[in-house]
Amino acid sequence: MKIKSIAILVVTAVCFLTPLSASADQISDQIQRALKLYQQGKLTQAMDELQFALAEMRRKKASALPAVFPPPPAGWKAKKAQFVSGGAGIMAAGIQASREYYQDGGRGRAHMELTTDSPMLQGLAMMMSNPMLLQASGQGRLVRIRGQKALLKPTGNGAELQWVIDGKVLLLVRVSNTPQAESLAQELAGKLDLAKLRELAK
Repeated sequence: MKIKSIAILVVTAVCFLTPLSASADQISDQIQRALKLYQQGKLTQAMDELQFALAEMRRKKASALPAVFPPPPAGWKAKKAQFVSGGAGIMAAGIQASREYYQDGGRGRAHMELTTDSPMLQGLAMMMSNPMLLQASGQGRLVRIRGQKALLKPTGNGAELQWVIDGKVLLLVRVSNTPQAESLAQELAGKLDLAKLRELAK
């Protein structure tokens, strides 16, 4: 069982390493140490090295995510984007980044959140690909953002948009306290740096 676990960790580590090769020297060293320990039969130590390498790769990927958020629209300001990595539940929750926007001189607020490498994405992508299921659930209506389907629904004082980008990344946009909530949610989503996001999601 341990040998199988190590094999899975090695494959996962290599998948993470590919888009981060420019800054992956330390990570490469950790993977090489894990391989040597594995060849020596030191399975527990090898797994520890791989877990450490994976945690570092998740941190690097998370720290790059904030760069894909759009600048604030006219009449709005934005706080510095934040990212989350590490912790016991990171594999379940995925890698996350968020940014807060606020209306200059007004009460309007917007929250953008990106999640990747999460097991929840597959189920959400399947739901959004079935319009009949969405209509039956009353969860909102389908809109298109950059040619892909997204779910837009009104909330008590605004709107919420969910977009599973390329089946790999979930974008959540919540807008409140403004009459243009639905259009603003779509505008923010449409201005995401998709090229950079797709490079990170490889």
